[in-house]
Amino acid sequence: MRHSLKIFALGSSAMIVGLILQLGGFACKDNPSGSNIPNAGLTVVDVEVTEAWIRVSSIISNGSKDLALTQDGRRFVTTRFFGPDTTIYADSLMPGRTYVFGARIKADYAFLSDSISLAVRTLDTTGHEFDVTIDTLGDAASALYDVAVINDSLAYAVGEIYYRDSTGQFNTDPFNFLTWNGKSWTLQQSATYVQLRAVFAFSSTDVWVGSSAPYHWDGTRWHGYNVAGVFGGYIKKFWGTSSSNLYMVGTNGSIAHFDGVIWHNLSSRITGTIQDISGIRNPADGSLDILSVAAEVTSMGDQMILRIVGNHVVGTVEGVPDRRFYSIWFANPSRIFSCGDGVFTRGPDNVWKEIAGINVLPVFTEKLRGTASNDLFVVGDFGAVAHYNGLNFQRYPHAAAAAVYASVDFKGNTMFAVGYTSSRAILLRMSRRSPAR
Repeated sequence: MRHSLKIFALGSSAMIVGLILQLGGFACKDNPSGSNIPNAGLTVVDVEVTEAWIRVSSIISNGSKDLALTQDGRRFVTTRFFGPDTTIYADSLMPGRTYVFGARIKADYAFLSDSISLAVRTLDTTGHEFDVTIDTLGDAASALYDVAVINDSLAYAVGEIYYRDSTGQFNTDPFNFLTWNGKSWTLQQSATYVQLRAVFAFSSTDVWVGSSAPYHWDGTRWHGYNVAGVFGGYIKKFWGTSSSNLYMVGTNGSIAHFDGVIWHNLSSRITGTIQDISGIRNPADGSLDILSVAAEVTSMGDQMILRIVGNHVVGTVEGVPDRRFYSIWFANPSRIFSCGDGVFTRGPDNVWKEIAGINVLPVFTEKLRGTASNDLFVVGDFGAVAHYNGLNFQRYPHAAAAAVYASVDFKGNTMFAVGYTSSRAILLRMSRRSPAR
């Protein structure tokens, strides 16, 4: 089988950010003093279904070094690198298979070291088989805008649902907060009687919703927060690790962080809408990697990916010219996904690539969420729903009940997507089928 190869001299600091799993170690060579010196090592930076990124490191930090890398005992590549390390990219691998890599390094044409073996197992593909259930709610002017899944038997959705009473009149205060108990949805009115645009949940006693202000449900009652002067727009999305470390983003470039006591304004220096925010705790050092994405629906406007640390926007991440990123999600800091005008992924080389086969979604995509890089859903306009298994997309035309699916969340074996038609709200539930025994 033929393989593609790329060499990246990313440097040690870049690799610390990308580190997700260390499977290898260091080899030693004998020296005149009789002590053993660690000379070379192999480390997995990122591994996907058909590709792997492997860091080769040496204690010799200066000068050129010749590298011979083997895969399953066969010569894979020979190259020269400078500095303490280099990164090898291998693709055209097989899903769910273990490969054994080894390296031999020479410096100044003298034998330096052999690395010990590094076993790398690629991710397997996940199944595309899901059962589909669609609920239609409201009599007119009803819509759902966001959803949060805790597990297979607990989820929340927000929006605005209107019904006619016995006299034919609509309720003036909409049902805006919905709870899924594993069997059915319960419609409620929250602390505010306006449409809700965002929901984020940690548990049944720790739920956040938002309109022009955030509200918190503690399992007994609602608590509202006055964020005037801190957050100057409508809330589009929440993300956080707890209710004492919570972020919200929205219109007019608004970003705010809640530390459990006070809401802090984060200046984004943009005027457009920040559509989404996502984060992950970096397994290398325990720090948080947080990204948010700004874009407008009907114009190019402000297009920007913002990097957030604590109470500050610390920089931006380059996107793809003339392509809108409307949603962003990642399960590890070395593999990021975004959608909008297409679906893209960014690996350890920091280059965005449009995922092959996405022509099954020739529409604008609103949101994506997953459980892993080989198990995620994308939803969007004209009822578009597709599942990515790490290798390809599967679209579900029979799930296309909404004119727009505005949001999606996916946990365990259950995905919920919410949206609307011209007059009614749509709730889509997709449950993973158990494999045949």
